[in-house]
Amino acid sequence: MASFAYICKKTRKSTFDIIVEKLPHAWEKVRKHPKKNTSGVDGENIHSYTKNYSDKLILLADELKSGSFRFLPLKRATVDKGREILVQNIRERIVSKAIYIVAKEILDLLNSNHDYSRPIYYKFKKEEEKYNGIPLAVKVIQNHFEAGYTWVL
Repeated sequence: MASFAYICKKTRKSTFDIIVEKLPHAWEKVRKHPKKNTSGVDGENIHSYTKNYSDKLILLADELKSGSFRFLPLKRATVDKGREILVQNIRERIVSKAIYIVAKEILDLLNSNHDYSRPIYYKFKKEEEKYNGIPLAVKVIQNHFEAGYTWVL
């Protein structure tokens, strides 16, 4: 697999363009999720999105490119033992998954050349892993905030 930086340099594409290109791959990941019947505030679930999904992905890509895509409010749902969760719409799950896929590729690239004498290591928490770097991450985010940054990815 070619590195993310190589792909950007070779194709002259921005990170945003690559996120848009990853929408079909993200759709496949969302479609295979075991909680298929969960719907967002728009009432659409995986089964209903599957109908004409290719047209819907093209429309979603066009909305992202034009800047008209907006995240809707999250839906509150009660699950086992009265626990509440917040649920995204299918379209938002696809966009979030595409962003995750591209961000993970970038972080993997950063880590491949990581100088382990430095205290910061970039990592996503996988669901099956336990990662205790949260206090370090919070400290790094606070340092960036104090330095004047308002966004941290």
